[in-house]
Amino acid sequence: MKKKLISLLIALTMSSSVIGLATVYLVTALIPAIAGTIVGVVSGDSFNKKKEKSKEELAKYMKKNHAILVRDVSMGSGPMITEWGSEMGLNKHEQIVFETRLEGSSEQMAMLNSLSGNIDLHDAEVFSQALVDLLVEVIGKDRIVEKIQ
Repeated sequence: MKKKLISLLIALTMSSSVIGLATVYLVTALIPAIAGTIVGVVSGDSFNKKKEKSKEELAKYMKKNHAILVRDVSMGSGPMITEWGSEMGLNKHEQIVFETRLEGSSEQMAMLNSLSGNIDLHDAEVFSQALVDLLVEVIGKDRIVEKIQ
């Protein structure tokens, strides 16, 4: 289930300001009941409903995996961080840059803040945005778009 996180995060942050594909939606389900990848072109209310569902799934995921998320995000490395890099196809150098860039960053602080307290839909969106912003800095929008297509 960990391997599905990046696709969900990208789905939550897809907008013309982040990736430039506001009408394309990709989400890999995090729960077995919806296992598989849903790829489709959606817009308007349909996109918003899918985005809300993704936020709900991510919030559940964050609650379920709270301890390892807090540990890895606060340390800037660990099994979850390595898995995210692997899922995004980062090579060794990019993985090191990703982990180095995460440590002490505003994205790290945003992710940690979103993991404190009662995790809600807003926290899921903040976590998602911070991680995707970091990935955009490390590998660029084009690589992310390529990965989700």
